[in-house]
Amino acid sequence: MAEERSYLIMLVDDEPDIITYLAMILEDAGYSTVFASDTESALPVLRKSKPDLLCLDIMMPRRSGISMYTEIKKDPELKDIPVLIVSAFSRLDDFVGERFKRIVPEQGVPQPEAFIEKPIRVETFLEMVKSLLSGSNAGGKAGT
Repeated sequence: MAEERSYLIMLVDDEPDIITYLAMILEDAGYSTVFASDTESALPVLRKSKPDLLCLDIMMPRRSGISMYTEIKKDPELKDIPVLIVSAFSRLDDFVGERFKRIVPEQGVPQPEAFIEKPIRVETFLEMVKSLLSGSNAGGKAGT
């Protein structure tokens, strides 16, 4: 009998309660998690663990999630890791089309694979995670 693969999901958020909550949801659904509480400590963990998916907060002290997202998408070793933006301070509209180009003006940086607003709905969050891990972006962006 073939062993089912456990996906590794990285969580980056400066709020410990959010990391604990999302990790609990994901682990209860059978996923493995790693986490970081800021973007500076996240990059070495990301490079070492090479997760299957990154859930990234935007508003963080010192260095924003947008800055980290831009760096990841420009890095040949990390650019293919799908990113689910999880934010209370932005809207889906901020990450699509011309508005995204105002936030991230660098050429060649694609829009995030998915976006969800805090507070998250557990079912929607898990559906998005499953969709991103299966390689399907159909319906991969959601609001509250």
